[in-house]
Amino acid sequence: MFIGMQPAQADWTLAPNGNWISQTPTAIGVSVDGVKALSLTCANGSPLIYTSGYPATPGQNRQDSFTVIVEGRDFPVTGEHSPPDGLWTGTPPAGLVEALKKGRVADIRPPGQGKVRMSLKGSSRAIDAALAGCMPVADQASSPPTGGGTGRIVLTGALIAEACGGAFDIADGAELTGLLDGDDKPDIVLDWAGVTCADRSRGRGAGRCGINMCSVEVFFTQTQSSQQLLGLQPQIVNRAFGKSALRTLALRPSCPDGALECVVDWRWTGTRLEPAQ
Repeated sequence: MFIGMQPAQADWTLAPNGNWISQTPTAIGVSVDGVKALSLTCANGSPLIYTSGYPATPGQNRQDSFTVIVEGRDFPVTGEHSPPDGLWTGTPPAGLVEALKKGRVADIRPPGQGKVRMSLKGSSRAIDAALAGCMPVADQASSPPTGGGTGRIVLTGALIAEACGGAFDIADGAELTGLLDGDDKPDIVLDWAGVTCADRSRGRGAGRCGINMCSVEVFFTQTQSSQQLLGLQPQIVNRAFGKSALRTLALRPSCPDGALECVVDWRWTGTRLEPAQ
């Protein structure tokens, strides 16, 4: 393992199909040892930054931070640390993306690890391409999306704000987290029925609702993808062997035997959720 300051090396590159962490276009800068990396991608409409290539250690995933230093300025990144993967992920704080695009070198410093230096040559073009589908970073980082007037952070807030064209309200229980896709990282469930835009012309659920039902959108960590399904009152229920399922309420004519309403359990097939038979 390399400890301390390292000389800058390779230009940044763009991986159009992502890598083992994400399947979306990803900008990647690599350290002198060719193992450690700093990467940026667009996940579910929001920028995601992560550093990888560090020694694997035992332990459960947990909230943690790492620091990116550009031109003497520290940018703490708070998010999730996966010890078995030697991986730290998080949302880039205000100013970090622009600093990475304009700087010459960056130092990466995860907790308990030596400071690693990498070149920022070619970073601007690679980062712009990787984040092309994202909401502007400055809009997200300067004021974390909140809902309901409570000041609580809404994990899907950037997506909702984009759909609403600005301010919104979100009902309690409209955003859920649980283990749905087979890995040990929490997935996010958004019930658009619980979303109300300040601009009412956007429609119920920011236009994601029909006459009787609204879209339920699920964001998976394993595949870095999302899926929309129709249902009411989503909840995450426990199954055998520590597994979970998404449960929704359906209405006639989707229910068997002419029932007015019925319960549907959605289970992970390896690529998406399907109704359990």
